[in-house]
Amino acid sequence: MPPIDERLINAIKLCVNARVPKQDAAIKKGDIVKFVGGLLIDLEAIFEQRNAEKCCYILFNIMG
Repeated sequence: MPPIDERLINAIKLCVNARVPKQDAAIKKGDIVKFVGGLLIDLEAIFEQRNAEKCCYILFNIMG
């Protein structure tokens, strides 16, 4: 497996540390979500889960 580009790792870290947007309660596991702002704009991912701290976990396909 090739290494993950350091720029992608840093972009994700910046987003994690940024202001957390309001989450739509209608989003459920398996839904496709699309970033509409920030460093990951226009990137699509699969919503995995929301935790008690109101954080979201999403899955990225970074292998193409």
